[in-house]
Amino acid sequence: MICRPAGSTTIAHYWTDRGYVVWRMYDSEGLLLGTLFHIVKNVTITDRQVQYLDLIVDIWITPDGNLRVLDEDELEECKKAAIISI
Repeated sequence: MICRPAGSTTIAHYWTDRGYVVWRMYDSEGLLLGTLFHIVKNVTITDRQVQYLDLIVDIWITPDGNLRVLDEDELEECKKAAIISI
C-alpha cells in the first residue's frame, strides 16, 4: 500500500491501447512522491467514466528511480487458490 500525506494530489493517465494506467502522486508542495503503474486490461473511456480490469500486480517507482512490485502476496494467494496460473 502506498501512503499519501494529507493535501497530496494524484494525477491519473489512462489509455485504451496500453496494458497499464499511471497515477503520478505529488505532496502538498507539488513535489513528486512517486509513480504508480496499475497493470490492467480492457480499458474503456467514455465521457462519464473510466473502467478497467485491474490485474493484481502494481509497480511503484520513487522519484529517484527505485522500483517496487506491489501485491505479490495477493498474486501468490490467487495462484494457490487456482484462481490464476502463470
